[in-house]
This record gives sequence, C-alpha cells and structure tokens, in this order.
Amino acid sequence: SIAELGIKPDINLTDKSPEGVEFPIFDESAGYWKTDESKRKEVLADNIRSRREALIRAAQDRIDRYKNELDDGDSTTESTETIGRVRAYIKELRHITDQAGFPYSVAWPEVVVKEIST
Repeated sequence: SIAELGIKPDINLTDKSPEGVEFPIFDESAGYWKTDESKRKEVLADNIRSRREALIRAAQDRIDRYKNELDDGDSTTESTETIGRVRAYIKELRHITDQAGFPYSVAWPEVVVKEIST
C-alpha cells in the first residue's frame, strides 16, 4: 500500500516521444520534442558508408576475378579498359564522404557495366 502521496505530475509532460519525430530528443529549455540532428547525421553517414563498402566489395570482386583469370592464363571476362574504369569507380566511392552535402546529399558514381561481347 502507498503510505504517502507524491507530487502530482504535470499532465503535459511525458517520457514517450511523439510519433513522426525522427531521432527524437526532448528539448528541456524549449519544452518540446525535436529531431536529434547529431544522431540523424550519424545514422545517415553509417548507412551511406555501409552501402559504399558493399559497392566497393562487389567492384573489387570483379578486379580479383580479372587478376585470377590473368594469373591462370585464361581469357578474361572483362577488358583491361573496363577494369580500369572499375578501379576509378572504387576510387570515387572511397571519396564519397568528402562531398560537400555528405551525409544529407551524395552523388553516387555510376556503376561500371560489364561489356558484353557480340
């Protein structure tokens, strides 16, 4: 049982963040919920870096296959010129975090399409 009543809470305050507020943080001085911009920026940057790393791995697999084919004396599935463009693509991906709009706005480089022999 309760021996003594505590202070009546202010009915206008809640610990639960409102729906529709991305990365909510309560601003004590202003008295309302707002978006935690530092957290939002961190999550956006992490997502972009993850995507970038996946794209680099896929492109590097193409380079590795090309090198293995050369080492084994096999004909290559991609041309030397295409592999050069794949290397340039990887370099562009590595510098994506240097863009002025990062992480809010980034321009992704175009994927190098494998040439099909006819």
